[in-house]
This record gives sequence, structure tokens and C-alpha cells, in this order.
Amino acid sequence: MKKTVLFFLVLILSTAAAFASGWIGVDTGANIMWINMKMDMGEESLSVSGSEIDYYLGLSGAHYFTDSVGLGYSVSMLYPLSAKVEDGDFQKVEDPDIQFKPALSFQYRHELGESMKLEAGIGLYYGYTSTKESGMKISMWQIGAEGNVGISFEPAEHIVLKAGAKVLVPIFTNASATMYGITLEYDVNCYGIGVIPYLGIAYIY
Repeated sequence: MKKTVLFFLVLILSTAAAFASGWIGVDTGANIMWINMKMDMGEESLSVSGSEIDYYLGLSGAHYFTDSVGLGYSVSMLYPLSAKVEDGDFQKVEDPDIQFKPALSFQYRHELGESMKLEAGIGLYYGYTSTKESGMKISMWQIGAEGNVGISFEPAEHIVLKAGAKVLVPIFTNASATMYGITLEYDVNCYGIGVIPYLGIAYIY
């Protein structure tokens, strides 16, 4: 996981050096996820359907090749707050496992006025989370599609305020359990959708 985060940080820095126009900043919001997951564990299988609300915090930015087309990136975390299964009530998540989620996207922007722009993009994300229970390490990673759309407003030179939403759709999910040096891989069938409304502030360079 550390190597993955380091790779994306190096990519961010190298990309920033290559292009002259772009922004980098932080954003925060909530991830509202509806999910259905089936995990095959040999002779047994586990099927879960439900919803989850996470706290979202991310470092994100975009670098533009032209006035309109560029490359977007983000490194974020999702911290579970509450969840429910089937038609039950939302319950606080005890001992939540943080999910780390780097992402890359192709971006498009359009000027709506002198200090306001519309930005939209589509790309891929990589999600990873792990936990330890009774000496066993359980890991899960996921590749999915991510779309984003938002409005940016420049109240002052080099400063931009942002508001928008991201949409997450899982494509491929894998899980494994490691105990006493032995790793077992599980087949996971996961589908659903997540929506992240967010607010942010960024530096324009």
C-alpha cells in the first residue's frame, strides 16, 4: 500500500513539473454508497446488501495540456461512519477500517465567466483496505470507474473554491485472508454505486 501511495505522489509531482496550467488542493465531503457483494469462500458463500456513509477527505488536482483538456488526480481516504444491512436501520460503524483511494481521470473544463469554470472528468480509481482480526489479516482491493463534475470559483488570485460531486462504480474486487504465513484468495462479486458530494479549496498555478 505504501508503494502504491508513493507511486501516485511521484506521479503528481512529475506531472506538476511538466505542465504550466493547473491547480492542487484539498476537498472534503461524504461518500454515500449502495452496495451488493457476494464472496465465495470454498464450500461457503457470504452475500451482503446494504448502504454505508463514509467521511471523505482528499488531496486532488488537475493539470491541463490545453485550455480545456487535462489530467486529473486524487489521493483520498474514506472513513466509515454508519452502515445498514438490507432494510435495517443505520448503525454506527465500530472499529472502522479506512479505505485509501488513489485515482486518475481525463478532465475537461469550460469557462462560465471571468472567474467561474465548469470541470468534469472520467477515469479509474484503486481502493484498498485491510484489517486484523484474531491474528488474521483480511485485505480487500477494488478497481472501479470514477466520474466527477463540479464548479470552481476564483475569489482571489491563485485561490479557487470548488463544489461538486464524484460518482464511483466498482468494476473488479478481490479479497484475501492471511494467517500464519498462508494466504487464501476469495472470489468476490461486487456491484453498486457511490456518490460523493464535496467542497474544496485549491491553489492555482
